[in-house]
Amino acid sequence: MPTMAAIKHSKHQDLDYKHFLILYLFMLSYIPEIDGNNIERKCNTSTCKVVNITSSGTPSVIICVPENTEKLCILCYPGFKKSWYNMWINPKLSIILSEPEQLLEVYLGNNWSSVFDISSNVGLLSWTSFGFIKKDYDFKPFEPSCIGVKSAKNVTMNVVIKNPEIWFLFYLTMGMSLFFLAPSLSRNVLFHYSSGIGIGVLCSILIVVFIVNKFLPQKLKVLGYGIGIMSTSALLYLWRFFSDYIQEIIQNYWHILIGYMVVAGVLSFAVIYRYGPASDIRTLNLIQWTLQGIGLVFIYHGTQLSEISVVIIVGNITLYLLPVGLFSWVKRIKYRYFPPKRKLLSEEEYIIEGEIETTRALKELREYCRSPNCDAWKTLSRLNSPNSLLSLGATTTTTISTEMELFSLKVKYLPSLYLVKTI
Repeated sequence: MPTMAAIKHSKHQDLDYKHFLILYLFMLSYIPEIDGNNIERKCNTSTCKVVNITSSGTPSVIICVPENTEKLCILCYPGFKKSWYNMWINPKLSIILSEPEQLLEVYLGNNWSSVFDISSNVGLLSWTSFGFIKKDYDFKPFEPSCIGVKSAKNVTMNVVIKNPEIWFLFYLTMGMSLFFLAPSLSRNVLFHYSSGIGIGVLCSILIVVFIVNKFLPQKLKVLGYGIGIMSTSALLYLWRFFSDYIQEIIQNYWHILIGYMVVAGVLSFAVIYRYGPASDIRTLNLIQWTLQGIGLVFIYHGTQLSEISVVIIVGNITLYLLPVGLFSWVKRIKYRYFPPKRKLLSEEEYIIEGEIETTRALKELREYCRSPNCDAWKTLSRLNSPNSLLSLGATTTTTISTEMELFSLKVKYLPSLYLVKTI
């Protein structure tokens, strides 16, 4: 008679076999349906259309109109010549649908024949018609590339070539600023609090996602993993489905979501306030290096030419590692041949500056005499008139009457020539 452990083990093996069978069927269904006649098939005008885009900056508008059946419109872009003034160029295809819920298939390739072959040899799990999430597609800027769009209804395709693309400039500026400001940012208390609160809110959202994942049925998770492994377009469809679902939740329960994020942010702030920002020198160095690494990633994606991005990265690292006093000779030459202008003080300005500086110096002296760092006996033994110092420490006035009268007499009879001071 089998034991309970043997029965559970047998059920577990049956469940594993079912999961393996599901994944195997998905793999079989993903195998393309290859037809030998497709190799010699050409793109005809009734079901297929090829448009070659020029390299000029003027936008091109192509309208794909099917005739009682699905039509494949292929747009081919020749590519620009690699040059420094094209490092921020971005050729883009924008798709405008005639209906909001219109199904669409998008194929990418190096030439029109490869796009046509891909559209003809699709697997059962490609789910390309459900995978349309974005409406903008980028061409390869310096290589020939083609984008095919298939639909049973009218589709308008707008080709725009932007030079420069503002996002590349933003990435480059952001990366360089983050790289050189990383030493000060890593030691900034405000940055520690803001980044800590942001990480705390993000972790709280991930915890919610993990909890929701625990309550999903096991078969549904296995099915989702299989679909994600076997088909990228199916994964995009699932992402679109869940993103629409999450968007609906945000619209209906936005106040609960905001309250949850506020609570998570307050708790993160409390934790940072309790334990304080990072103060260990090695921890600060790790934070600095992480920020600089993120900055280098931004710099690399700041241009369309990887060669120029690498040169900018090497230049920034070299400039950062150079010693501070290496270019001090430039400053010396500047002050030698272009000295700063001297400003002469008038008699009234000299008196005002003397009063301000005297008041500040006496205040610092009084604070030092009252501090425990002052050795009273040693200090008094060095003075000719200790009573003046004792009077200064005992009073709150900035000056002593006798010294003030003497100073006024000196200023009154001092020649104006000696009241001129240079800065």
